[in-house]
Amino acid sequence: MPIRIRIPRCGSLRLKAIWTTATPQTVANFLGYVSAYPNTLFHRAPAGFVLQGGGYQVYDSQSDVFEHIPVGAPVANEPGISNTVGTLAMAKVGDNPNSATSEFFVNLGDNSANLDSQNGGFTVFGRVATPSLTGALAALEAFPIGNYNVNVYDPLTSSTTSSTFNDLPYDPSSASFATITSISALPVLTYSITTPPNSTVATATISGSSLQITAVASGSTSVVVGATDVDGNTTTQTVGLTVQNTLAQWAAAQGYTGALASGTADANHNGLTNLQEFAFLANPATATLAQQPQMALTPVASNTYAEITFPVRKFAAGLTYSVEASNTLASNDWTTLWTSNDGFTAPVVSKTVDQSDRTVVTIRDTQAASAVSRRFLRVKLIGP
Repeated sequence: MPIRIRIPRCGSLRLKAIWTTATPQTVANFLGYVSAYPNTLFHRAPAGFVLQGGGYQVYDSQSDVFEHIPVGAPVANEPGISNTVGTLAMAKVGDNPNSATSEFFVNLGDNSANLDSQNGGFTVFGRVATPSLTGALAALEAFPIGNYNVNVYDPLTSSTTSSTFNDLPYDPSSASFATITSISALPVLTYSITTPPNSTVATATISGSSLQITAVASGSTSVVVGATDVDGNTTTQTVGLTVQNTLAQWAAAQGYTGALASGTADANHNGLTNLQEFAFLANPATATLAQQPQMALTPVASNTYAEITFPVRKFAAGLTYSVEASNTLASNDWTTLWTSNDGFTAPVVSKTVDQSDRTVVTIRDTQAASAVSRRFLRVKLIGP
C-alpha cells in the first residue's frame, strides 16, 4: 500500500512499499499513528544520515517549546531488511531493541553497516520512492539545520524541561519547521491515456482505474493506456476498439452468414429475429435482451397513462424504432406515437437514460387509460 507524506517546502515523500509480511507488527504500529502524525516535526536531519520524525509537535504555537505526541505500547523489533538508501525504519531508545513507538526515520545514506546490527538492528518496514526522496532532499537542503535548545512540555506534570535538539531543520527567519502536514494512501498504479483513439470513431477517458469508451461512429481504432507506479516507472497497453453500428456488422461478429445473417432469421433459435436481438442489444450467447420493452401505468396529474420503455441502440445505421398504439389490435388500428427520427425531445418522450451504447427511452401514450376500455402499445422495428 503506497503512502504519501506531505512536507511543506519539501514536497512529499512517497512510500513505494511497506512490508506487511516481513514486518507485520511494525507496519501495524506505524499505521496506528497515521492520524497522529500531521503537524509533527522532522526533528533530526544529520546530513547524509537520516531524516527522523513522527515524535514531536510545537506546543501551543510556541516555536521554542515542543511536546511529544501520545504513544502506545512499544512494538517488538523485527530486523532483517537492510537500512539502505531510501528505506524507512523505526527509531528506538538506545540499548533497548524493543522500544520503538511513534518515531521513524528515512535512511538518507547507506546505513546498513551501522544500523543493521546496532541495538538489535533497526527495523526497516518500507521504502521511499526514489524520485520523491530526491526531490524532498533537494528542498531540505534549503532548510537551515542546526542545534537548538528548546523546552519539552510534559502534559503529565504540566512542566517543561530544557533539552538540546541536534541537527534540527528550522528556519529562524520564518520560524518554520519541516513538518508533516498529512499522510494519505496512494494507488499502487496511476493510469493515463498515452495515445487517444481516433475521435471520429470513439473517445476515451480514465476515472481511477476504469477506462471509459464512448462510441461515436462505425469504425476501428485503438487507445494506448499507460500505468505508472510511484517510482515513475511506466508501462503501456494498446486496446483495440471496433464500433459496430449496422445489422450486417453485428451478424458478421456472431459468425452468421448467408440466410442466417438476414434480419428476419432466428439464427440461434430463441424465438427472436436477428433484427430484434440487434435492436434491443441482445447477447446471442445467452439469448437474453439487454432490456425488453416494458409496459407501465404512470399517474400524471389526475389521469393515468400507459408508458413503454425500451433501449434504442446508438449509431444504428438503417434502423428505425416506431412506437404504435391501438385499441383493438386490428391490423388497421395502429397509430404511430413516435419514431426514432422524431428524436428524444419529442412531446411523448417522458424519460431518457443515456448510456455508452444505448439510450433507454420511455414513450407515454397520448390517451389517458381512463378514456378507453383497453389500450395496447408496441415497438415496431424497421431495418435493412
